[in-house]
Amino acid sequence: ARTSQFRTRLLGAGFEDFAPGERELAKRDVRIGKGEPAKEGDVIRIKYKGLLLEDGFQFDAGTFSFQLGEGTVIRGWDQGLLGVRKGGKRILKIPPNLAYGRAGAGALIPPNADLQFECEIKSVASGPIGKAIASLGLGLNFKTIAIAFVTSYIFLGGKK
Repeated sequence: ARTSQFRTRLLGAGFEDFAPGERELAKRDVRIGKGEPAKEGDVIRIKYKGLLLEDGFQFDAGTFSFQLGEGTVIRGWDQGLLGVRKGGKRILKIPPNLAYGRAGAGALIPPNADLQFECEIKSVASGPIGKAIASLGLGLNFKTIAIAFVTSYIFLGGKK
């Protein structure tokens, strides 16, 4: 019973059954990670790889920081990365209506493309530090965390 419970949790509902033209995203946690789960308003930094689901073509890869739920990324990321934890790894299958839709994106992502993203969660920041990073429009790395911490300390009641 323990093995089947672990398998269900790992695969997630509907992940393997995801078909082109779906209206909802599918997600699978490959590794859960540690710490508090990310929620709307948190700033997360992810290392990602983007693939066309149709043929596996890798159209993008990199490291990126953004504030969850603010609409600064495709809706599939805002919805699909809720609940991730630092150190976790999640695979998302995202339908066109939650990605780039009928317009596509440049020459690499055709119209109405289903996408897959492999996301490794590098950090999750919330509270005053996360808000400071988000309000300054900064990415999330050691330097920006230090700047946000000092800013929060000074402007939110730290010692003078």
